[in-house]
Amino acid sequence: MRLLLVVAAMFGFVLSSPASAETAMQQVFGCNGKTCDILHNVGGDPELFRSAAKEALRKGIRVRVLGPCASGCLMFASFVRKNTCIGKDAEMIIHRGSEDRVYEPFGKMVSLDSVSGPAIYDNPPPGYRSEQTYFIPNYGKDITEWALNADKLPYPDVAYYVLSRKEALRYWKPCR
Repeated sequence: MRLLLVVAAMFGFVLSSPASAETAMQQVFGCNGKTCDILHNVGGDPELFRSAAKEALRKGIRVRVLGPCASGCLMFASFVRKNTCIGKDAEMIIHRGSEDRVYEPFGKMVSLDSVSGPAIYDNPPPGYRSEQTYFIPNYGKDITEWALNADKLPYPDVAYYVLSRKEALRYWKPCR
């Protein structure tokens, strides 16, 4: 009898627990179906956008960029180009990446994963050094090379670059 209660309790728990966690596509774009309309996305964590791209390719999700798509969003759109089109109001926006780092007095970098890390980043104690570093994001080999050669990767604290429609249509097909 006790075994039956344990099995019943476990079965009830499985039925009452959520079917699955939110997918990367849901997290970054709020999309669930076979088509995802991007109306406005300013980017974010590149790893999350890479995960969303893998999911979109795996599931064959069609993507329509219909408004601003910046930074990580553009990375995503580049990685899923074969499934992506851009609407007449799409704005494809790029910039250099940046990362904040904080160092202890003797040079060891403070980890954001440590218990005190986030508080130290917000307000470094005396003797700690704060730096902002820049990097070239992976917008896809062809887009990144073009942007570097044409000097179209501004620093994010200065500006962003919006590809003209003509420039964007070199890389994405128009939506019909």
